[in-house]
Amino acid sequence: MAAASGPPPADLATVIGLDLTAALPAPLDPGAFPPPPPSGRGPTRPYFELHGFLSTWLTLVQDPVPGVEERDSFRLRFVVLRVDARLSDQVRMLARLGFMAPGNPLLDFEATWEPISEVALSIGQMRMPFGASATTLAPQLVFLDRPRYVQAMLKSTFRDVGLLVHSGARGVFDGVLHYRLAVMNGGGRLGVSMPRGLNEPERFLYVGRVMVDVGRLVTGGARDRLVLGGSYARSRDPAIDTGDLAADRVLADSVLGRRLAPLGLERETQVGGVDLTFSTAGFWAQAEWMYLDSASVDGTAHTRSQGASLELAYTPDWHPYDTASLRVALRGEYFDPSLDRSGDESGTGLAGLDFDATHGVRVGVFGGATIFRDATRGREEAAAELTLRAQYGF
Repeated sequence: MAAASGPPPADLATVIGLDLTAALPAPLDPGAFPPPPPSGRGPTRPYFELHGFLSTWLTLVQDPVPGVEERDSFRLRFVVLRVDARLSDQVRMLARLGFMAPGNPLLDFEATWEPISEVALSIGQMRMPFGASATTLAPQLVFLDRPRYVQAMLKSTFRDVGLLVHSGARGVFDGVLHYRLAVMNGGGRLGVSMPRGLNEPERFLYVGRVMVDVGRLVTGGARDRLVLGGSYARSRDPAIDTGDLAADRVLADSVLGRRLAPLGLERETQVGGVDLTFSTAGFWAQAEWMYLDSASVDGTAHTRSQGASLELAYTPDWHPYDTASLRVALRGEYFDPSLDRSGDESGTGLAGLDFDATHGVRVGVFGGATIFRDATRGREEAAAELTLRAQYGF
């Protein structure tokens, strides 16, 4: 699976002379699926790595989706360039450019100081540490996308500017525990959103995530995983009402609850979530549940939402032509955007078959159907989609 850890980073001379047909896989972030703790090694020399990721979608079949703008038949889903640099054993830097990101291609620009394995400090623009699917990097997503409720409850690209205190690569208790605690501006990415002042801590975005790898306690296997995660986020956001609908939409994409909160009023939004990831012998499963509560400060508006999903995947020990790996996957998701209004939820079923070939190439066919319940019209509507998804990473 894509969640398996890669080899240790090469030294500077090796990377400069990199053969792209044998490039190193991009380092994993300790998101939903923490990699095994690195083996003990001596001091690391400074190094520089360049990685890239390109994902394209070709829509073969698409029914109109209620309330969702129709997509182009061909689109670039992800175009990301990543730079990793380690200046010493304790200091490293990361930068990501996402050329599909609206307004500004800068996704991440952060510096990390890790004096000890149990405590590290990162500062800059970075991914908010919330949830399993939101913190899993795009190349490692089984379906190369995330459930609808994740996109609706959080924010565009899941990024913000701030300070992050977290465990190091090895985690705590030899990799059993990983934690991430962040204080962020709350306005979203630089150059795209309306930032808050440093004198407004009540409007900051506060996020925390904890993961416990129970599998390491139970099986002791190097790659078996049973990871339980919990996340919480809270922000107090100003009203979004500039008089320009296009500008309001851009600003709304950068705040918590961007599709669900009462955006025209000053409000406090809280999102909580739990997730469970399991992997052993080619089998992979992930379950996630998220809940949003957003209320205006003046008490005139209140929104409560929830979503849940279950993903299953299996990679048999079979390699056609001695190169490719075959994976079959299923996902079911449920989304209720308003718990206070009955009959407006949706359910989605997805199935996929893809191949991981050599040289970072992955190709898959994914099909699914969504049933939407519309209480206002008293009926159900269904929409189906079939897509060919391809990616290349180095």
